[in-house]
Amino acid sequence: MHLDVDLLESTEQSLHFLWDKMIPGGIILIHDYKTLEGVRLAVDRFFADKQVAVIVLPTSQCMVVKG
Repeated sequence: MHLDVDLLESTEQSLHFLWDKMIPGGIILIHDYKTLEGVRLAVDRFFADKQVAVIVLPTSQCMVVKG
């Protein structure tokens, strides 16, 4: 999945809606993680209690692989 919604609230809502629907091994590529504070905060909060790593890429993106 490629997530590019730019705002804290829409990023949080998208992650809450889509995460449980993803299959194990599925990947979320999240745009603007390094450039937009709201996106970074939403991602960090959502994955704080999950057993997955947020992998910061050399671009402005990050990715998460569902275990």
